[in-house]
Amino acid sequence: MISTQTRYKNYYGSNVCNYDGSYKEILKKLNLSLKKDPENTYLIILKGNVLINLCRYAKAYECFIKVLIHANIIELIDNYVEKYNANLGGDVVNLLNLLNNKYSIPITLDGLNLVLKKVREDHNKYRNVKEWQDFKKSLQRKHQGPLEEYMYLFLQRFGESFYKHFIGFYCYLYERNIINLTMNQFATILMDQRKKMKLDQFERFLKTGRKQPLLDRMTGTEFVNFLADFFDNKGYHVRKNPPTHDFGADLIVARFGETFAVQAKCRKQTVGIKAVQEAHGARDYYRTRRAMVISVGGFTNHAVKIANRLGVELWDRKRLLDEIKKF
Repeated sequence: MISTQTRYKNYYGSNVCNYDGSYKEILKKLNLSLKKDPENTYLIILKGNVLINLCRYAKAYECFIKVLIHANIIELIDNYVEKYNANLGGDVVNLLNLLNNKYSIPITLDGLNLVLKKVREDHNKYRNVKEWQDFKKSLQRKHQGPLEEYMYLFLQRFGESFYKHFIGFYCYLYERNIINLTMNQFATILMDQRKKMKLDQFERFLKTGRKQPLLDRMTGTEFVNFLADFFDNKGYHVRKNPPTHDFGADLIVARFGETFAVQAKCRKQTVGIKAVQEAHGARDYYRTRRAMVISVGGFTNHAVKIANRLGVELWDRKRLLDEIKKF
């Protein structure tokens, strides 16, 4: 079996794997390569292996599950977990050899153990996570129609991080007899739906032409509603505070234990220190873990300095547009 570092050397040359700090350098090279070829499954698996060595397990799992779904063998992993639920290490070496040799997926043993453990957790965890319960409510409330509608809402809600939630989503639909498909069949349909959505989004982008930017046409209330929809579609649970008694935060957003107090500023002028101080106070008042100010314009130098000192995150126009484009 070829070692992980040997695979990196074969791909990038023998000088990339120095003993000290090599994995961070490899990760940089992989990210650069994936910018040019984002769907290269071989590179994605290598990236997952590197992230394991850097103890970034959530990101590593996302890489691995993405490749397994695209390779149409996620059901193979799911069946293994079902058969060896009490002892995931029972035949893991055979499974590793199967993936490495038959399917040309160079995942490491540590990476495979992570996937098996997470898949087993995901079969049950989604029933207990508040954010997943909120998503189920939105499914029940908004979409009682065809399977495509469920998938559309799922992809819209979780964005590019949908891979991490795939197992839970499949279990939810299967348990309620919404689907009668194998996991591989469902994955194929979901990928087709994702491609269609991305093409539709690109078409809408081309049709916008050179009109006045949407952000510049919004009122303050519309901007808050826009941000609420943005975070909601990214999978956050969003609560809007009343404008007259917001205590420094227009929105409280939360997802998987991460909470934000968000203050929205819909004006082209630069925002000063007052907004930063209010967001900082809102974090304490609402007991959120983080505070954020999002502005259509920019921030004064003093605002930036005090934000750095108080640990308040600032999104100016460029950062906001970058986040929208990513989504």
